[in-house]
Parts: sequence; structure tokens; C-alpha cells
Amino acid sequence: MKKRSWEPPGIVSREQVIKDTEEVLAMPDIPIKQTEDIFRIHALGMEWDIGAMISEPEDPGRISMGADGKKPVSFCSMADREILSSWSAWPSCWLGSLVTGF
Repeated sequence: MKKRSWEPPGIVSREQVIKDTEEVLAMPDIPIKQTEDIFRIHALGMEWDIGAMISEPEDPGRISMGADGKKPVSFCSMADREILSSWSAWPSCWLGSLVTGF
């Protein structure tokens, strides 16, 4: 017997969205570890400095797994320093309440 995959509901009421949102926002935040990785590549006759910010729970046991057994990942590419600075708090907000909610 083949396992059925998840299907989204056809309609979600406004009340249900509010209830679900409040439930997620009420979850306790978990400690987040952030590390930065900077590396240089040589391409097209130029040197390119690439930076990456990795945000993850301090406790690896708090990392959820998707249905495929892999960790959920979000990738965001930024070239504008002003946009990047305004997004710097985003990973901790997202991770703090949602990592274990997947």
C-alpha cells in the first residue's frame, strides 16, 4: 500500500489562520546559534568575497526533519547592504518559534 502524501485543505477560514498563528507565536523560543562563513573565489579574472550566515538551534536535537528525512533549509541571497541589515533579525525570529514546529 502506497503512503498518501499530504494534501493542503481547499479552504482555510480566517478564524483558523488566526488560531494557528497564535498557537505558533505562543511556542517558546529556543536558543539559536549563528555563525558566519566568508570565503573567496577567483572567477572571471576577479576575486569575489562571499559571505554566508548560518542560523541553527544550539541543540542539534531540536532540528526538525522533513518528510524526506532532510533538514529544512531557507536560502536568501542579498546584494544590497541596506536590505541585508534589515533582514538580519529574520532568521532568529523564524527559527526561534518555528524550527520545532515543522
